[in-house]
Amino acid sequence: MSTLHASLAQRRAEMPTDDPRLCYAVASAVTAITFTTWKSGVWVLPWIHFLGAHHVAHAKGERIAFVFAQYEISAEGLRLAMLMPEIAAARLSVLREVPERFAADLPAEEPCVLRLVVKSRLDLAGGPPVASDSSS
Repeated sequence: MSTLHASLAQRRAEMPTDDPRLCYAVASAVTAITFTTWKSGVWVLPWIHFLGAHHVAHAKGERIAFVFAQYEISAEGLRLAMLMPEIAAARLSVLREVPERFAADLPAEEPCVLRLVVKSRLDLAGGPPVASDSSS
């Protein structure tokens, strides 16, 4: 292998890349998080607008509520508590919803997002409606 090829291979190996996981991705230098729903579209929200997150477990699974300056995003699924350290460190770069029929194909130790609901905080304050629930 030439010196140029070796140098390029080394640079590629050093570059941060998104994780190949189906429901989420993490990276070391993240400025925004992308929420991808199955039917309703994609939202890219800057971490600088992030206000907080809350995780709760219930009988049917788990839920994480993300609060941003203008949006609230609810992620429902399985094994979501594993994402809290990534959220706390602002390393979560992508959160993807997968249809329930594909959840069985995921590794048992991996978080699984079955539903994402995006709501504008303006809706909650009586402003114009801007909401998405991909299950509809």
